[in-house]
Amino acid sequence: MEGSQISLPLALLAVLLLASSFSTAESRLLHRIDHRRRFPVPPVCNVCRRAEFPRLCESFVPEVRTVTADSVIEATVQAAISRAQVAKALADKLMDSPSTDSEVKGGLDMCRQNFEMLVLDLQKVLENLKGTGSRNDLMSNLSAALADIDSCDESFNESPGRKSPVSHLTSNLRKLALNSLSLADDFN
Repeated sequence: MEGSQISLPLALLAVLLLASSFSTAESRLLHRIDHRRRFPVPPVCNVCRRAEFPRLCESFVPEVRTVTADSVIEATVQAAISRAQVAKALADKLMDSPSTDSEVKGGLDMCRQNFEMLVLDLQKVLENLKGTGSRNDLMSNLSAALADIDSCDESFNESPGRKSPVSHLTSNLRKLALNSLSLADDFN
């Protein structure tokens, strides 16, 4: 009985010590992140309002003072590159699995190639945003990225009843590409 009375004050002391271990700068950063999540900066709302998926757009807005369509597109494209690499790694893993059906492997092989092309097309988009090429090149590369994603999904639609094991990833990638495309088109 007495042990439980001692452990409660010790537990409270431990909680207080943990809470005080956060520095003032860390707590200000956490507050700013939470505040931005609940109350996006007006320019972010103005830029992301033009996106196909505004909430998704807001989630990829970089921590910059000046929010522009190009900075939002760049952040979105960086996220898409990262997700495309994850998608390719998953496709590779599923291709190597002996339990994966041969028909599914055929679709996965197409997706794997498309994910590689997707990364290349998105890297070209980043170059376009830095001034290499024209705005038309930017639109063309974003459209090519969207076509890479759609080609992956279409490879599974050719056979009835065959479901893509990477559809959750291509769905997210499609939203990122559509956001980038709509922002680039709107601010072109």
